[in-house]
Amino acid sequence: MIRRPPRSTLSSSSAASDVYKRQAVIQFQRPAKLNSFREQDTNELNRILSECSSNPDVRAVILTGQGKYYSAGADFASSVKPQRPSTLRKHVTEFNQETFDAYLTFPKPLFAAVNGPAIGMAVTTASLTDFVIASNTATFHTPFVALGIPAEGCSSFNFERILGAANAERMIVKGEKIDANTALEMGLVGKVVPDSELLATAKQVAMEWISAGRGRPYVEAGLLTKLREVNKQESIALGKAVTCLLYTSPSPRDS
Repeated sequence: MIRRPPRSTLSSSSAASDVYKRQAVIQFQRPAKLNSFREQDTNELNRILSECSSNPDVRAVILTGQGKYYSAGADFASSVKPQRPSTLRKHVTEFNQETFDAYLTFPKPLFAAVNGPAIGMAVTTASLTDFVIASNTATFHTPFVALGIPAEGCSSFNFERILGAANAERMIVKGEKIDANTALEMGLVGKVVPDSELLATAKQVAMEWISAGRGRPYVEAGLLTKLREVNKQESIALGKAVTCLLYTSPSPRDS
């Protein structure tokens, strides 16, 4: 018999999780800032994922957003603190790698219920889940080139693997914003439904996945080691890029 933990057992000011019928629904709760992620929000999400990982009552996790946005991605302005260039580069590299490793190494099926616009890391983390269900109001945008940063979240490898080379270029190089139906045609999204049906559909998909005894597809395909190495190299490149953007002329000893 499955014990039902109290609702909202895992919560904070920026994220909360309800556990019911072996599924945890983690909702990003920073709608005033379009559910963008500061470092503290990412740390809190990782804590909740860790608790879900060790909770035997949780068999699958669904990620979704509160309000009109799924997530506007990383909130760099609220996260980057004044520090030496070498310290900043090391911190960005390690933090970015840990952020995406949390998705890659999560041991249970993971789903994204994208309820609205997803930008940057919100798109790349969704691509690291096992199945994406999108509202018909959802859009997907990875404006890395416009921001002057390299691709992250394994997208330099994973987008081409999932979407094909031409579509990966549309998203990563051209920074094209795509709607839910286009994402479905590309293969980024597995199902598009009206907004009112999003969470119920995601729960049904998760239940069917659990009932079929399915695990995490890229782990079963032997891709975990490759994806973690891609994440490591992308994180090194991001650390360098962010440091260059903030310190255009670092001193030699900080380079």
